[in-house]
Amino acid sequence: MNANFQFNGLWTMPDKKRVYKNINIRFFILYFSILLTLQAIGILFFIKYPTITSALIVGVSLGLFLPIALGYLLISIFKIRYKQEMG
Repeated sequence: MNANFQFNGLWTMPDKKRVYKNINIRFFILYFSILLTLQAIGILFFIKYPTITSALIVGVSLGLFLPIALGYLLISIFKIRYKQEMG
C-alpha cells in the first residue's frame, strides 16, 4: 500500500489531497453549470434570430471562446479564493 494513506478502519486520503479534491469538485460543478447555462442562452438566441451571421457568432463564441475564457477566469478566481487552503 501507498505510505501516504492511513488506515483508521477506512482508507483515508491525506489532508492536502482531500483539499485539492474538494476544490476541484467545486470548480467542476461551477464551471459546467455556468457553461451549460450560457450555452443554453446562446442556443435560444440562435433559435430566435436564425441567420448565418448569428450562427457563426453563436457557434464560434460558444464552442471556442467561452469555454477557454470561462476556464481561465474561474481558475484565476479559484487560485485567489483558495490560496490559503491550497498552501
